[in-house]
Amino acid sequence: MKKFLTIKNDNKYYRIIRFEESVTDQSIIVRHIWHKDAKSTYHTNYGTMNPPYEYHLRGCSGKVIPESISNRQKFITDYDNQFQKIHFIELPKNSLIQNPHSHDIVLDITNKDFSKYKIELFSYNRKDLLERDFDDAVIDLIQLRTHKIIAGCFDN
Repeated sequence: MKKFLTIKNDNKYYRIIRFEESVTDQSIIVRHIWHKDAKSTYHTNYGTMNPPYEYHLRGCSGKVIPESISNRQKFITDYDNQFQKIHFIELPKNSLIQNPHSHDIVLDITNKDFSKYKIELFSYNRKDLLERDFDDAVIDLIQLRTHKIIAGCFDN
C-alpha cells in the first residue's frame, strides 16, 4: 500500500513524498518524489519491532549513501518529536500533478500565505497535533498498513 503526501497551494497539487510499508519486515520507506530515486528507509529488526533499527538514505542514483547508514535505538513509533524534516524555499515544480487520487493525503495551504515550506513527519505519539488549529501549519494523518504517521506542512 502506497500513500502520497500532496500539498495543495491555490489550484496546484504538488506530490512531495511517497510512503510505503514493507510486507517483509514492516519497515517504512519515505521516498522523496522531487528527487528521481532518493528515499529514506527505516528498517525494523525484521518484524520483531525491537532495537536496533537501521536507517539509510538512497541518493538520486538509487545507491545507498554510505555515510547515511546508522543504527538507532528508536523506531519511528518511539519518537515524540519529528523523525524527519524537509525544507523547501519553493515547492518543487517537477512534482506537480493534475488531480489527487484516493491514496493522496492533501494538505491544503492555499490560505496560509507561507513564505517558505517545512515538511515534518511525526509518529502517532504526536496525535495531539491533529486536534489543534494552526495559523502557520496544516497537519494530517497518513495511515499505512500497520503504522500511522502524522505529516505537517509548516511556514518555515
